[in-house]
Amino acid sequence: MNKRKPDDEFANIGLSFINTQGKEIGYVTSKCYSPRLEKNIAYAFIPIEHADKGSKFFINSPYGKLESVVVDLPFWDPKKQIPIGKA
Repeated sequence: MNKRKPDDEFANIGLSFINTQGKEIGYVTSKCYSPRLEKNIAYAFIPIEHADKGSKFFINSPYGKLESVVVDLPFWDPKKQIPIGKA
């Protein structure tokens, strides 16, 4: 079963990241749908001073203003717990 979300729910690569004060601070570098997380995820280039966990941004999209939040890497599993069902 394909759970991929339609492209219109994604931010397009190259779109600007805007901070809560309205200043352009970065851009989307890649995007995809995560079947494990059941969410759209994206990587973005933003300066390190704006990359604190929980920082909120907006993406100027042709589909409207998309909210985004800096989160931990939930798809990184250094102890390999996902395959054994302990993640």
